[in-house]
Amino acid sequence: GITKLDFIHNKGVNSLSYLFIPKKSNNKLLIFNQGHQGNFKLSKDALNYFNEKGYYIIAYQMPLLGTNPGILNSRGEIQKHHEVLIKFNTDKKSFIYLFVTPIVLGIDLISESIDFDSISMIGISGGGWTTVLSSAVDSRINYSFPIAGSLPLALRTYDLGDIEQFHKPFYSEFSYLDLYLLGSTGKKRAQVQMNILKDKCCYSGGRSILYSSYISNLSKKLGGKFLTNIYDGSLHKIYKEQSKFIHSKI
Repeated sequence: GITKLDFIHNKGVNSLSYLFIPKKSNNKLLIFNQGHQGNFKLSKDALNYFNEKGYYIIAYQMPLLGTNPGILNSRGEIQKHHEVLIKFNTDKKSFIYLFVTPIVLGIDLISESIDFDSISMIGISGGGWTTVLSSAVDSRINYSFPIAGSLPLALRTYDLGDIEQFHKPFYSEFSYLDLYLLGSTGKKRAQVQMNILKDKCCYSGGRSILYSSYISNLSKKLGGKFLTNIYDGSLHKIYKEQSKFIHSKI
């Protein structure tokens, strides 16, 4: 079955999400986050794969994108780009909470009625970035798989990303290496950062190899596991081989 989950923000940055219930459950929860391309239906093959394997799935879209509503500017125009979210930034609270809070609330909601054996998160592109942030702040996420989602700012060339990916006041306090470590450490926790070798969108090549061993060693000392995985493809999507790999790990 499918159940609609609406997370309502008091300023209109709502998150319209869906819970997919499997025919036969493996008692594992999978959080899925689509990227800047919009609607999570773009990844329906991956969603079908994991649903057939028995996972409960909560599927999200990034704020303002896909079927999520935009917000009005002073001229009454609907805006659906992330630069407008900077107005929610304060000295005490980063606007980045708008991307992470629906994930935390979704886990809160479904965990009230089901005691899952594990909770994992997958995201593609901007959804991969959301996966990095969410697993860093919510230790209930056991296994995280950001796909083509981020690189440390010093390693980026053509792929700087949207405002949430490089907003200096945030990353001057929480670098990407810190976030990778936070998302991969602790009991029964691991992160596999997955990139696509010839990705025409972002984070292509083998740049993640430059820090993989460093974060892996630190994570291991803190009881976790961090790996990088580079798939030899050219399309900005989740390949079936990647889905199979993820399933084998969780």
